[in-house]
Amino acid sequence: MKVLEVNNIDLSGKAFNGFDLVNDLDSKKFNLQQLVVIKQSDSSKVKRLISPSMIEDFYKLESLENSVLSIRSMISITSPALFDSDEYKEADIVHIHMFHNSNISLFSLIRMAKEKKLILSLHDPWFFTGHCVHFQDCEKWKSGCGNCPDLSRPFPIKEDTTEELWNLKKKIFDLIDVDLIVTSSWMYNIAKTSPITKNKRIHLIPFGIDTNFYSPNISKNRVRKKFGINSSDKVLFFRSQNDFKGTNYIIDALKHSNLENVTLITCSEKGNLSELQEKYKIIELGNAPSNKILQAYNACDIFLMPSIGESFGMMAIEAMSCERPVIIFNNTAMPSVTFAPECGILVDNKNSNALKNAIEYYLNNSTECKRRGKLGRELVLQHYGKNKYLNAIKELYEKVYSRTPNNTADLLIGKTKNNNFNSLKQKLNMISLNFFEHRKSSLKLIKYDVNTSNNLRPIKYSDFAVQEIIDEYNNKLYSILKGDLKNLSLWHKTKNFLKETPFYPILRRIKYLFIR
Repeated sequence: MKVLEVNNIDLSGKAFNGFDLVNDLDSKKFNLQQLVVIKQSDSSKVKRLISPSMIEDFYKLESLENSVLSIRSMISITSPALFDSDEYKEADIVHIHMFHNSNISLFSLIRMAKEKKLILSLHDPWFFTGHCVHFQDCEKWKSGCGNCPDLSRPFPIKEDTTEELWNLKKKIFDLIDVDLIVTSSWMYNIAKTSPITKNKRIHLIPFGIDTNFYSPNISKNRVRKKFGINSSDKVLFFRSQNDFKGTNYIIDALKHSNLENVTLITCSEKGNLSELQEKYKIIELGNAPSNKILQAYNACDIFLMPSIGESFGMMAIEAMSCERPVIIFNNTAMPSVTFAPECGILVDNKNSNALKNAIEYYLNNSTECKRRGKLGRELVLQHYGKNKYLNAIKELYEKVYSRTPNNTADLLIGKTKNNNFNSLKQKLNMISLNFFEHRKSSLKLIKYDVNTSNNLRPIKYSDFAVQEIIDEYNNKLYSILKGDLKNLSLWHKTKNFLKETPFYPILRRIKYLFIR
């Protein structure tokens, strides 16, 4: 059985992006490989989806897609690259993680579902909405979005295209045969409620962690000494990040707290805690490796995770596995995942004062902290062991592999007669002009003739004829970039060959004179 894991990156977030599956599943039964946009590991099982020279193009297209068209995951060089790869052609099952971060085209799901057994891991609610990653208190995702109350939420868009994008997702999911994986009961209930996914096969498979690694077997005093923290200090650890992690609520709570001799340890982003510098000792680890994060768990008294959007909450589970109590907001997946209020310490959603009170109470109540910490470890061992997760994934792969495909009616894609695509083509030309601003010859290969004298109609993204034009555009883009890469490779080969000849110094001199 050949399984292809597809994601944007391998080592960062390896526990949930497919990298651990590639390395941990039984290689005798499962031949797993991974395709990623950014390769960090030296694993031979992981291949690049696109060349490193295309990474800048990848991010530039992602930005232009948003700024020009107000969309996400449509303009794509990763979709044609995926279809072009030997790994995809040979795979029996394609398992996609963090779909929107890989910027794979939504429309390409139709082709994938026809050619392969397809699995999507839904790590957040993006597939249920018109644009946002976490809808928070908004319930428009239940009925089709439109008139979006907040276009600035990740992923932000300039124009309100949310109704069209929601409808596009629904039309695609109505057609495709796909298995969906979610990791929390909260996400399962959302997926079963969403008109986009409710009729699909949805599997609840919580993540598992290495409980031998994430354990309380490191001396608190020893790791505090490494960090330069007094053994008598109270220590809080949390992830500092502007999006979703509730850092602003932590800052507000600690600003108004009367606590003394408290050290704050953070990971992820640096520089967010300037307001607290005079009041607390701050240790910012940044994007630290897992062994450093483990030390921080064991150095702290309490782990704070008052996120405003979580579909699972991996760091909360890791902290619990290290016997540390976790303080959370009462929203999304966190209460069920941390077994609150019996284990996870539940605080009113977005309530900084309630968060302050909880921090003060539990920092001054070591007995209750220890009780919840030990309970957390027991619950992790019972529910979130790595082997349990791997066995559930194995079973799913076996089911999907042996299942007879439920082929939907063939999709007849063709440009609708008398439909006006000038608006779309004009905007695609704008993307091309910005993208190929230094490559005029390439621009000629992808420029559309547009009759701007006609009225420019709004772009109907849910029309598959529109998606077909975008798909053709993606293939042209990828073909041009791939051709440029081959020419670049040819130039380097020629240059290296010339270096071995006695004529090379003369050629360099001629080039120098020509440039002058």
